[in-house]
Amino acid sequence: MHLAQALDREGIATVALDLDPKKIEASEMMEFIHPPLTLVEDASDPNVLLASGLIQPRCAAVAAMTDDDMANLTVAEAQRLLAPHLPAVCRAEHDATVAKMAAFGTSVIIDPFHVFQKDLALALEHQAAWRIRQILLDMPLDEIRTERPPPRGKWIICGAGRLGQAAQAALCSSDIELVMIDRSAMAVGKHSKWINGDATQPEVLREAGIEEAVGIVAATAHDVDNLAIIATARNLNPSLYTIVRQNRRRNGVLFSSFAYDLRVVPRHLVAAEALAWLRLPELLAFLGWLANATHAEAEKLLEQLMKLKQKGPLRNLKLPVLPQTTPALWGALAEGQEITLERLLRSPTPKPEPLALHVLAMAHDGHWRPLPEATTPLRPGDVLLLSGTAGALADLKEICGYEPTLHYLLEGRERAQTWLGRWWESRTRGA
Repeated sequence: MHLAQALDREGIATVALDLDPKKIEASEMMEFIHPPLTLVEDASDPNVLLASGLIQPRCAAVAAMTDDDMANLTVAEAQRLLAPHLPAVCRAEHDATVAKMAAFGTSVIIDPFHVFQKDLALALEHQAAWRIRQILLDMPLDEIRTERPPPRGKWIICGAGRLGQAAQAALCSSDIELVMIDRSAMAVGKHSKWINGDATQPEVLREAGIEEAVGIVAATAHDVDNLAIIATARNLNPSLYTIVRQNRRRNGVLFSSFAYDLRVVPRHLVAAEALAWLRLPELLAFLGWLANATHAEAEKLLEQLMKLKQKGPLRNLKLPVLPQTTPALWGALAEGQEITLERLLRSPTPKPEPLALHVLAMAHDGHWRPLPEATTPLRPGDVLLLSGTAGALADLKEICGYEPTLHYLLEGRERAQTWLGRWWESRTRGA
């Protein structure tokens, strides 16, 4: 339901299916503006998908987010055969499933462990870009407890499952000393030292070199073991950067009361990535550019976004300059007025101040330009990708959509509402 809740914040209605009645019941306790239509049904049944509105005109997309690869694959196949015009975002954790989904033409395939691998590698190599990614994708604040990024140095990974292997790949790509601990370890990768043992035991962690390590990943399939590993490791080395995996939803209350630096919840990683694809695929393209941007560019943007966050939670918006979406701005530009980003992004008040938002990218004639200068002029048909507070984005929509507000912002006075007043304004302006 995490994705349904995120879509609800964006004003998007959903139909949510789940086989587990307890999950449906739990969703009734979650905060929604407009609660989703929830059904205790098997989403892998094509008839259930049809009954849920798959081929109805208002259905805009399909998201298969279960932790069962086969169920997600069945949904992807049904969508492709019954509603091929719809985009589909599907979770998949195994290479074979990814290949089958790709063969069916699934729009977006999200592997939570691959997402984590990319995130961890980015955090080690480009820390400012990593922090910006967490902010713009609106990751739950409870999952990142500290401002410090993962440090470079010796790391210990406990658990050689999918998450442990993803962490190993990320750390090895950054040339970091690494020790893997697993109860049935089979050495994989020449860059890692492997230890067969129980990582909840102090002597095993000491054998791995916990005293000189800078970070530890508790990545087993058992939540109690993961919490015990972090607690034991912190007793031996209090300065460790700790990454812990949460497997079961019901244990969230335990993790919320626990001290860690970063919590990995695979379903939340999938939901954040899926939301971006469904709501703003341009945002992911921008983040891809940012991962390769200079450190100076990323650090400057991070500083600006952190200042905006002090004024309230940030939301992202794509705003095309079209008659349907921004009639006032479109009209002014069509009349030949010169309006720059700097002139537009101000409060419509007697003493205008910059709105609490930032332009991440701007498209002109279909070509995206990241982080445009404030002096960049706007043209009809341009598209803005913005991040800002809800209040600032609402103000911008009013400015662009309501001609009197735009006129007041640009001219510093209210526009006459009668033909006689406008005639007098034109005579005065020409004098």
